[in-house]
Amino acid sequence: MKYKNIFNQQTNNGICYTLTILSALLPLVSIYLNRFGYSLVLRFPSVILLVTMVLYVTFTVLACLNSEHSTSKSASIILVFAFPLSIINGLFVFFDIFNVLSFVFLLVTSICVLVVTFNLCRYFAISVLIGVISAIAYIFVLIFGFFALIFGGIRQDTVVEEVESPDGRYTAVVISSNQGALGGDTLVSIEYNSKNGVWLFSEVKKDPKTIYSGDWGEHETLDIQWLGENILSINGKIIIVDG
Repeated sequence: MKYKNIFNQQTNNGICYTLTILSALLPLVSIYLNRFGYSLVLRFPSVILLVTMVLYVTFTVLACLNSEHSTSKSASIILVFAFPLSIINGLFVFFDIFNVLSFVFLLVTSICVLVVTFNLCRYFAISVLIGVISAIAYIFVLIFGFFALIFGGIRQDTVVEEVESPDGRYTAVVISSNQGALGGDTLVSIEYNSKNGVWLFSEVKKDPKTIYSGDWGEHETLDIQWLGENILSINGKIIIVDG
């Protein structure tokens, strides 16, 4: 019986730590890569989101089935960070993918963390604190998500032309940006083809850099030519592309 109790407590501790790590992983990696001008892009976003939600739900069911056993003090305390991290993680996914599934992901994962907290946390004060924080957070997230999904698609960017550099390291992308009633403009963005790498189910990409922006409210026809490996001509204007 003693061994069984220890095993169950360790199981609960593992659930707390695993959900916290899962919630913190994407934000921490994204922030770290962003410092160096890179972004993390999911290669199969819908599959990854669905699998991750299944993991969260599975851990939550285990926590409910094992709720009669306590967790360690450290595991209970770490749940204070698990819920805010789950909200932050969900927002990172929402802004990156920006569709209904990503919004569902945000709600499901954060609700799972809440259920685990209320079932496993040893401290009543911590549960109450997280309950108050969650109520405020969900009001904000629901209102924000509703307006973002409805009005977030006002800007429509259309790729007009792509011109690859002679050595294939860069691609000049001409974008027509339509802002609806606000007008729009024509942009030229540089994509860094040689500075991307694949990490399992994700891709690390060098962030594109906008090197040209036309007059606001006007759509232009641009003459794009590479004069060298990193020398670009836009309507006769010479631009050196930084590596």
